[in-house]
Amino acid sequence: MPIALLANLAGGVSAFPGRCPVDALPDVDALLSASEAAAYAGVSVGAVCNWARRGHLPVATDADGNEIRGKDGRPRYRLLDVAKAEHATSKAARRAA
Repeated sequence: MPIALLANLAGGVSAFPGRCPVDALPDVDALLSASEAAAYAGVSVGAVCNWARRGHLPVATDADGNEIRGKDGRPRYRLLDVAKAEHATSKAARRAA
C-alpha cells in the first residue's frame, strides 16, 4: 500500500470512497525496524533515523509506556507513525522547495 494512502488514513481522510473490505486495510500497529520503515516509505534508513531524532517519528511503546525494541536492541516504529512522519516531512520539504 502506498505511503500516501496511509497518510490519508492517519489524517482521518477516507482513502476508500466506496466500500472497502477490512482485509484490504494495513495493520497500522505493525512494528517496523528502521530499514523496514525506510523501505515502506521509500526513503533511506538515515532519513528514518533523522525523523526519530527530530521528533517526527516516536519509538513504539507498549501499554506501560516502555519503548518497544527488537531482539537486537534497536527501536521499532508503528506503521501509522511512519506514515505520519513521511507525510509531515514531505509537506515541509515541498514548502521549502
